[in-house]
Amino acid sequence: VSKMLTERLELESLHGRQIISILLFQDLAVVPLLILVPALATHSDNIVTTLLWAGGKAVLVLVLLLVAGQRMMRSWFKLVVKRRSQELFMLNLLLITLGAAWLTEKAGLSMALGAFVAGML
Repeated sequence: VSKMLTERLELESLHGRQIISILLFQDLAVVPLLILVPALATHSDNIVTTLLWAGGKAVLVLVLLLVAGQRMMRSWFKLVVKRRSQELFMLNLLLITLGAAWLTEKAGLSMALGAFVAGML
């Protein structure tokens, strides 16, 4: 969408800014849903404790992925780019996306959340 708005020179217009604002809001609004849905799927007597536990795990995993992931990925991708192989680059992107999804799934969160975070990195 942003590419189309840029090509049409409408990105700085009122409707262009509104469209980008809505899309950013949607991206940010999906994160709590990706955290809450797996927590609500569990059969627990105390829903508040379950939601707080899911929120705590999510914060811990997200901070770990975002902070450690960015530091490690920066140096890793410098090595990958030196190889000048588009296939190797794409393979690494896939590996990182699946790895982040696997980590969030092992933490009891949604795999989609891990893939989303990998996309943010």
